[in-house]
Amino acid sequence: MVHQGDGEADGHRSGCPDSGACLDCVSGPTNRLTDCTTRQKILVILRALTPIPQMVLNARATAGLCSHGYTQGIDKMEILETHEQIHEAAHGGHEGHEGGGKKYVAIMISILACLLALIETGVNSSQSAYVSSNIEASNLWAFFQAKSIRMTTMETAAEMMEAMTPVGQPANEVWKKRIDDWRAKAKRYDSEPEKGEGRKELAARAKTAEDHRARSFAAYHMFEYGAAAVQIAIVLASASVVTSMTILAYGAGALGLVGVAFGLLGWLAPTLIHL
Repeated sequence: MVHQGDGEADGHRSGCPDSGACLDCVSGPTNRLTDCTTRQKILVILRALTPIPQMVLNARATAGLCSHGYTQGIDKMEILETHEQIHEAAHGGHEGHEGGGKKYVAIMISILACLLALIETGVNSSQSAYVSSNIEASNLWAFFQAKSIRMTTMETAAEMMEAMTPVGQPANEVWKKRIDDWRAKAKRYDSEPEKGEGRKELAARAKTAEDHRARSFAAYHMFEYGAAAVQIAIVLASASVVTSMTILAYGAGALGLVGVAFGLLGWLAPTLIHL
């Protein structure tokens, strides 16, 4: 004789997706079938969404997660743990993404620091070249003035001796030779291509030094602007790491490009832009 309870148990056992593993499927009433099936579906979904070991899920299912007595508290704890695992997985992925972004920002800061070192080298080099060219131009112009004074003195002395010659009488041979010597010296003071120390040669060299000085001064300003832009870019990049604001990182990249552009102008064409 088959009892009604046995029929219910058999019906429940045949409807349970984990037949034989759930204790309530054998001894529980028929109205527990829906709860058991729902919990099994939840476990399958959670198994796909969270990195829960398969052995743990099988062990929990074997222990009878479908019961309403002792296992009801375990179900609640399991749902809470699963929710925490999902939250940690999502939060960990977000942190991983942020960590990758910070890594790129750190690389950008390193590149900007290297560029700043190169631009600062250009600053020091252009500053030294400016000082050296300025001193050279000053010395050449001083030499030019000394040559001019000597040339003027020789010409004046020769003219005075010519003026002292009596009218209508031939000049003394000694005086004539001295006048010729003074005029030759005055001519040599004006131009001396062999040594490059005449007034004309000294003026040309001084102007070349002045041009080099102006170029070095313009390059110095370009390098200064570039160094300032790169320094601000490094500050913005560091702030983006602390505040996690992406716009600061983009601003740092833009300022870094501006600094590189000024540095290239300082090396290649410092007089192209007048600021």
